[in-house]
Amino acid sequence: MAIELFTPTPGQLYPNSSAQLVKANFRDANNNLCDPVAIVSWATSNASVATVTPITNNTSLIAPNYQNKATVTAIGTGTATITATSQSSGGETISATIPVVVNGAGPASMEIDPQD
Repeated sequence: MAIELFTPTPGQLYPNSSAQLVKANFRDANNNLCDPVAIVSWATSNASVATVTPITNNTSLIAPNYQNKATVTAIGTGTATITATSQSSGGETISATIPVVVNGAGPASMEIDPQD
């Protein structure tokens, strides 16, 4: 079993800005998607750049509360590595990482030009 991380909506991250969703997918030995067998633990290598908060899914009937999704929030400029760690059905520890880059200050304002 393996774990992989991806962001469904990659984009720019700026300090003190919106968050980015990260999802951990589990794959079996044949590379097929499968349900998590244990809670996913999330960690950041640099909390002054980005924090990670698990999203508890109370509505899932297949894998409730396995926390296979998380929100990454940009804090300051720099780089961080987000790590997801879980356990395979055989009891081995599995993990995956994804880099996060937080750029300098984002746009100070936004102007919307209405269409006629």
